Amino acid sequence: CSEGICGVPLIDGDVKHRDFVLSNKERAERMLLCCSRAAAKDSELVIDL
Repeated sequence: CSEGICGVPLIDGDVKHRDFVLSNKERAERMLLCCSRAAAKDSELVIDL
């Protein structure tokens, strides 16, 4: 994760991206689990592990 290459595929949900690694295009499809979270407090994210 410290290299920013561990982004997991995002299936559904709104992400609050807090990384400085992924491009806008990558953010539409992926997220970094180490620093990003669901955008809303009680919402859920569906990711492809």
